[in-house]
Amino acid sequence: MTVARKVIEEFQTLLNKKVKSQNRNILWSYVFLLKAKGLSHHLVGKRKAVEFSKPVYMGERHVNDLIPQQIHLEIFQ
Repeated sequence: MTVARKVIEEFQTLLNKKVKSQNRNILWSYVFLLKAKGLSHHLVGKRKAVEFSKPVYMGERHVNDLIPQQIHLEIFQ
């Protein structure tokens, strides 16, 4: 498995996780959609402020030396 594929799979896993926002559980992919919509409304003048600090992602980090080693090998081959 390439490093790029692993990164994409990890990001897809993140997008499929749920988070509590607006008193309900929603997917992170939907949160990103709402934030992008809010930003577009801000850019065209429909909204004065954009809120990007909520909800907060509280993920766990798995320290694994394999991925940095693979990145190093692919860069310096």
